Amino acid sequence: LAGPYEVLRQGRWLLLRPERDGRPLAGTRRLKRAVSLGGWRFRRHDGSGSVVDLWWAYLPRSGQVAVRGWRPGDRMIPHGSQRERRLKGLFRDAGVDAAGRRAWPVVLVDGQIVWVPGVRRSSAATDRSGRPLALYHCERDDR
Repeated sequence: LAGPYEVLRQGRWLLLRPERDGRPLAGTRRLKRAVSLGGWRFRRHDGSGSVVDLWWAYLPRSGQVAVRGWRPGDRMIPHGSQRERRLKGLFRDAGVDAAGRRAWPVVLVDGQIVWVPGVRRSSAATDRSGRPLALYHCERDDR
């Protein structure tokens, strides 16, 4: 194709869309007050707030909280489930294609995936009493 477009196959259909940067996110960054990584921005919100959708999550104030790109074979236990699922399947359920997931962030607490922004959270990324928590929001950083 000429120009900044790509064609993707989705089932029986071919989809023409503007080309996305599908490069994998490089490295792992500690999640602090505000972090930008590969076109994504994470911000901690102080004070009271609530989780509105899957772009928000409560994360523990203690422990090693980090963000990195999706990797083939990544798994997590989604909130409300008892068994581990591959993120590839969670992305598929959320309508994120293969090109998109290569550049998608995942959030880990002490090495365990707890949040895939816009896709799914684990029980560790929900509001439960008795733990000091911080509310985070993730959005695309189009600057």
